[in-house]
Amino acid sequence: HERVKMRPTGLYCTVLVLWAWAPQGRTEVLTPPYFNLAEGRRVTATATCGEGVEGPELFCKLIGVNTDFLNQHDNLLIQGQVCDHCDPTRPDKAHPPEYAVDGTETWWQSPPLSRGSKYNEVNLTIDLGQEFHVAYVYVRMANSPRPGVWVLEKSADNGLTYEPWQYFAENKADCVRFFGVESLQPITEDTSVICDTQHSKIVPLENGEIVVSLLFNRPSANDFFNSSSLQEWTRATNVRFRFLRTKNLLGHLMAVERQDPSVTRRYFYSIKDISIGGRCRCNGHADLCDITDPNDSYKLLCRCQHHTCGPNCEKCCPGFEQKAWSQSKHNKLFVCEPCNCFGHSDQCEYSETIDQQRLSLDIHGEYEGGGVCQNCRDHTRGINCNQCEDGYYRPEGYLWNQTDVCQPCQCNDHRFTGNCAEGSGACECRQEYSPPLCDSCSYGYFGYPQCRPCECFLNGTRGYHCEATGGQCPCKPNYGGKLCRECSPGYYGFPECLPCECNPLGAINSDVCELVSGNCSCSSNFGGRTCDRCGDGYYDFPQCKYCQCDVRGTEPGICDKSNGTCLCKVGYGGPRCDQCIPGYNGYPDCKPCGCSDVGSVSKVCDILGKCPCVFNFAGKTCEQCSPGYYKYPECLACECDSYGSIGVSCDNEGKCQCKPSFDGERCDQCKEGLYNFPLCEECNCNPAGVLANFSGCGSLPAGELCECKPRVTGRICDTCRPLYHNLSPYNPDGCEDCNCHMAGVVGSIAECNPKSGQCVCKPSVESRRCDSCVPGTYDLRQDNVFGCTDCGCDVGGSVTRACNKETGQCICHPRVTGRTCKEPLQTHYFPTLHQFLYEVEDGTTPARTPVRYRYDEDIFPGFSWKGYAVFSPIQNEVIRDDVYIVKPSLYRMVLRYVNRNVETVSGQIKITPDSQSDTEQTFTVAFKPTHSPAFVTVSGAGNGIPSPLVMNPGQWTVSIKSQKNLFLDYFVLLPGAFYEAAILVNQVTMPCRLGENNYCRYFSYPNLTSFDQVQGEGAYVVDGDARETFIDSYSLNDTEPSVSPHHKIPALTAGQPELYFDLRVTKPGPHVVLVNYVTPMAQRSSAQVEVEARTQTERER
Repeated sequence: HERVKMRPTGLYCTVLVLWAWAPQGRTEVLTPPYFNLAEGRRVTATATCGEGVEGPELFCKLIGVNTDFLNQHDNLLIQGQVCDHCDPTRPDKAHPPEYAVDGTETWWQSPPLSRGSKYNEVNLTIDLGQEFHVAYVYVRMANSPRPGVWVLEKSADNGLTYEPWQYFAENKADCVRFFGVESLQPITEDTSVICDTQHSKIVPLENGEIVVSLLFNRPSANDFFNSSSLQEWTRATNVRFRFLRTKNLLGHLMAVERQDPSVTRRYFYSIKDISIGGRCRCNGHADLCDITDPNDSYKLLCRCQHHTCGPNCEKCCPGFEQKAWSQSKHNKLFVCEPCNCFGHSDQCEYSETIDQQRLSLDIHGEYEGGGVCQNCRDHTRGINCNQCEDGYYRPEGYLWNQTDVCQPCQCNDHRFTGNCAEGSGACECRQEYSPPLCDSCSYGYFGYPQCRPCECFLNGTRGYHCEATGGQCPCKPNYGGKLCRECSPGYYGFPECLPCECNPLGAINSDVCELVSGNCSCSSNFGGRTCDRCGDGYYDFPQCKYCQCDVRGTEPGICDKSNGTCLCKVGYGGPRCDQCIPGYNGYPDCKPCGCSDVGSVSKVCDILGKCPCVFNFAGKTCEQCSPGYYKYPECLACECDSYGSIGVSCDNEGKCQCKPSFDGERCDQCKEGLYNFPLCEECNCNPAGVLANFSGCGSLPAGELCECKPRVTGRICDTCRPLYHNLSPYNPDGCEDCNCHMAGVVGSIAECNPKSGQCVCKPSVESRRCDSCVPGTYDLRQDNVFGCTDCGCDVGGSVTRACNKETGQCICHPRVTGRTCKEPLQTHYFPTLHQFLYEVEDGTTPARTPVRYRYDEDIFPGFSWKGYAVFSPIQNEVIRDDVYIVKPSLYRMVLRYVNRNVETVSGQIKITPDSQSDTEQTFTVAFKPTHSPAFVTVSGAGNGIPSPLVMNPGQWTVSIKSQKNLFLDYFVLLPGAFYEAAILVNQVTMPCRLGENNYCRYFSYPNLTSFDQVQGEGAYVVDGDARETFIDSYSLNDTEPSVSPHHKIPALTAGQPELYFDLRVTKPGPHVVLVNYVTPMAQRSSAQVEVEARTQTERER
């Protein structure tokens, strides 16, 4: 609650309105107090500044700063912008999501748009951990403006789905564009979602506030507990801030669109504090929510009353479940009611069915509710424990709430059930005895006092007897048993009881059969229901001998019933049907072999089913030609050439499958226009590269294809030799000399691109021959490893970075001179940034009268224009209403003043737009004591950081107030382009040099340890055809620490002008030759390097 008290006045109003919803005189509806639901909750973000990138992430604020303030050592200044880094590894630079709800001055921050425009869309989600009723949401921004377009959303199912609470946009057009025209409709229902345009202004640039009331102006705001729709509207388990677009300055729109990093790094979302006012959902049954859930310390439990239970008082407590649970509302109060069990049970359950049938008696004696008592005591039972158990009865005059209301029945005789009538206690007769005295047998029974039921099967008795005389009923011949309830021996199929008729030869006992089916019990070799034939597997009735057959190969009858011949299945043979006949295989599962009539040697296959094939046939059944043969069933030899064909097989016409360059039935010749079988090359000699007298590929010896010009190489004469380029049919030698400019190429490499002729230029050299400096450099020199020197043109004084490539003279702006354009012409000077200057004495008072001003040089030396305005209690405000802004920007205001007081004078600045779409802004400025003219920049309270004025095109009114004596000369508006100087970007191109301490680019030589090398000791000289060891050498000493002292390396001297090295290359492909050399101090020389490549068949220099 302390944090709520610190909120602005607007929030006080919101909180007061919320308390007005709950009438205080109706204590039956209990409500817990409101508190900040967001504090300490789990917070997640889809993107966070500094996370998901390598290293710290740079961002800058919209509010800039001057470099002359004392506190700037804590800030990174880039082009007049206050910048910093997000670094999750440093607590003071980290901005994680949880900082938005920790109640301190830390904040969460999203990635700047310099990481990508997709970071306009970022979600920040707060997990409340349980259901709450939310009344308002308060947001305070950090170092960024409020979002331009976003949605406040809520989830009531723990984040599975979300729905909008409120839309936000800068204007109605954006509301329609992003959220539809219906978002502009006023609130007409409790669940109306509106679009707010008041909280997306660019001002203030920092620490802006957003207050969202979820109940204000809702139709049921004053009747919250009686409105289920409004309760559902405010119910939430998660709150999500779905940001869609940052709010940008008008002057930055194009720069943001083209992703200018100097602008996009200034746009992001940052939130210092989120407060969510709400309370636990206790359904009107609790006024406190202060119990921590023992199973989840993240949740709070309601302190339930009204006999309710559960985390949200969402059910009735055990024993208080007579009525279905309900919320307690002002127009429908509810308290859980105990069940009416007449004191015989403490447990009950609610049944909707019992409630609908009105079968449950409540404590008021009405059949209302659905309470069903459980585990009744005292021998009671029933819905309300208002019935006696079996064997007990309620005597006359006994009440149901008496402990001994149910007395035991006195009915222990065997004629009684044990139960008795309520009130009288009269015993209940068993069904065998006739009521009411139970002194005779009931119909269907006999033998009082035992009264047994009739047991004889009437259809099976003679005369339909009931009682068995002496225990035996008089049965018909085909029925048997004491009760005639079964067939007699020799009969089957009760209740019909038909005769068995078993064959005496085959049946084990011809007089009896199975009582149900009538099957006679046959000897093992007989079969049939009456055993009048041989069974399967036997033959020759009535002897019924055993069949000598393999049942796996026989038909179901196994053998012939007359002679015993085995009945073989198709494909099976032999006397016992225990083998496959020829042409079948796979016993005991004999299948046809299917051998080809043409391709197989025999119709009989082996045990695996493989037929014996003729040599030029193949396949399991010899139904195809072998590889290398064709035209089944003839299967002729293909005879394909091994060089020109793909495999040895051919098609059904005998045509082999040729490789692309071969032809013929057997692929044994080159295609037309190709030469040198089996190479079969295309005669595509480049006309520009062959000799003029070349008479065709066929005229050359076997193996040769084209005859090239002297400077041309390649199999088809299509490539210039090294050191040459531009293959041309009109050049008798084929190609032109590269003619690279040695001063401009890397490492004096004279070779060029064989097609374009482009030489390998040094970093600051361009043109095909590398004979021209790139723009921004001059003075091409061979001893400069980069080729040319940077022009060094002044970024403000020169038109471009380029200069004269010979002299280095930069192209200066008018009235600027010097080689680098750093000096003004004589009789000229560089102007200040005070281009938008407004004299205070030219203003008016609030009454539109002229301003009182003075022009005393002793008081205000060097005042401008007519003089200076005098502020005092008599004249405490001056207005300039003629300030016209042409370009939108973040402006700064600088005032020139004299304060002869001994204390600092406080002034108030107010800028008012003529357009309603812009925002009025007010500032406080401190004028420190001074006896000479001084400047002060409008800045924040005591922090020295300039306060930006957000000013868009149009007319503005500037008001300056001061209650104390103060002299003001003029004020200046500085647009962002003046103090940020975004166009004054000095590109660093100069390489770092030893001993210099300027901004430079660092270069290093590559590590050569992984490449082919040859050491200096391997050098030699050539005298005629003989090799000799080098003589002249150079001794390295401590001035070259990278090489051991006294190490001798071969030297190029007048007496030893050439050195040779042999280097064996281990990997094919393009290579670069690097020479590691030492030049003595104060000496400069050049050397020519020639590379000769030799193979077993060719030598090339």
